[in-house]
Amino acid sequence: MKLQLETKAFCEAVQIVSTVVPARSTKPILSNLRINALDKKVELLATDLEVGMRCAVENVTVKEKGAAVLPAGELLSILRETPDETITIEMEDTACKITGADSSYTLPGADPADFPEIPEFDDKTFLELRVDVLHELIRKTAFATAKEKTRYALNGVLLRLQENSVEMVATDGRRLAYMKKKEKNPKGTGHEIIIPRKAVDEIERVVTDEDETVKVNVLDNQIIVGAKKATICSRLVDGQFPDYKNVIPKDNDKKAELEVGSFYSAVRRAALVTSDESKSVKLSLSKGKLILSGQSTDRGQAVININAEYDGKDIEIRFNPEFLTDVLKVIGEEKVRLELKDSDRPGLIRASSEYQYLVMPVT
Repeated sequence: MKLQLETKAFCEAVQIVSTVVPARSTKPILSNLRINALDKKVELLATDLEVGMRCAVENVTVKEKGAAVLPAGELLSILRETPDETITIEMEDTACKITGADSSYTLPGADPADFPEIPEFDDKTFLELRVDVLHELIRKTAFATAKEKTRYALNGVLLRLQENSVEMVATDGRRLAYMKKKEKNPKGTGHEIIIPRKAVDEIERVVTDEDETVKVNVLDNQIIVGAKKATICSRLVDGQFPDYKNVIPKDNDKKAELEVGSFYSAVRRAALVTSDESKSVKLSLSKGKLILSGQSTDRGQAVININAEYDGKDIEIRFNPEFLTDVLKVIGEEKVRLELKDSDRPGLIRASSEYQYLVMPVT
C-alpha cells in the first residue's frame, strides 16, 4: 500500500472514526484503525465490536492499493502535529512509514486479516430519516437511558418506525422520555429496535447537516446508518423494552401550565441546598403558584416561588431535581404542562402533543 493525501482531510476522517476506538480492551487489535487504499480514495474503519464506523477520504493519489492496520492514537497525534499539507503513507513489510516534507515516522502495523469485519451499507434496502427529526428525537429522549448495566435493555434507546410516524423512547426505570414525530416512511413499517446509547451518541455527533436525509439499514441484529461524513453500524440491544404505553399515566387530573425558564431556574436554585443523602426537591402546587423547596441538615433550606396557571386542589410531591432539569434544558418550548395525580404517583411533563416525560416521585 502506498498513497499520498491531503493531511487536513485525512486528519478529520481519523478524528471521526477514532471516537469508537475503545480506551481499554482485551483485544489489542481494537486500538487500531484499518486503512483501505482503493481507487482514488481511502476508507478508514474502526470498531469496539459493538459500534463500528467507516469514513471515506476522496481525491487521494493511490500509487499502490492495499490495506494497513495502524495504532489510532499515534496516527492521530502525528496528523495533528505535522505542518505538512500533504503526506505519504507507505507499508514496508509489517511497518508503516509516514513521510512529510521534513519528517518521517514509522509505526508498527498489524495484520489486516485480524481486523474485525464491519458491515457495509446496502443501497438496495434502506429507509430514510430527516436529520432534523432524528436530532430532535435523540436530544429529547436519549438522556433518560440507564447508566447502570443491571438491565441491559434500558441501556439503549427504543426506535419504532411506522408508516406515518417515528417514535423514540428511553428510560432508566425512574423516568421515561417519549417522543413521536409524523414522518412518511412506507419502507419502515413495523421496525421496533433498541439501539445502544453509545451508537445513538455517535449518530448524533457524526450526522450534523440538518438539511441531510440519512439512510438506514435495519437488519436482524444490527442497524447501519449512512450519512455524508461516515457510515455507522451497531449491534442492536437484545432484550425486552418496558411497555411504555401502559406506563405513561392517563388519569393525572391536576394540570399546571408553567413557564420553562422560570421553572428550570427555580429547580436549580432549590437544589443548591440538597445533598446526596437528601436528593429531592419538594413541589407544592396551589392555585396560581408553585413553591419549590429544598433542604439538608448541613446545607440549610431554600424556598422558591413561581407563577403557575393552576386552579386545582393543593398537592405536594418530591422529585429528584436532576430528573427535572435534564428535561427542561432540552425541551425547547416556552411552556410545559405538569400533570400530577397524588404525591406517590408518577408526574408527567408534556410539551405539545408530540412529547411526554414521566418522572417517578421521591417517597
